Amino acid sequence: MKTGIIFYVTEGKELVAESWDSRRERERFKADAVSMATSEFEIAYAWWHMLTRGIQRISCMTARLDTADGRIHGLGRSLRVCG
Repeated sequence: MKTGIIFYVTEGKELVAESWDSRRERERFKADAVSMATSEFEIAYAWWHMLTRGIQRISCMTARLDTADGRIHGLGRSLRVCG
């Protein structure tokens, strides 16, 4: 079963526009797809985008983007959105 994670960035939003290494985050979180969102609309779009790409299990997690190294740090637990 393919898995995906949507990171809802609540801290460090200014870095989202810059490039971040999604491959590194996919490996780190052991997911087939990762996406970053800064609004509820972007969460819904990322969810739809993953569904249309065949991702069956999708989770959403609040996160902060570290300004020093551009890494994602999860805040709290993930919420399974689908699957």
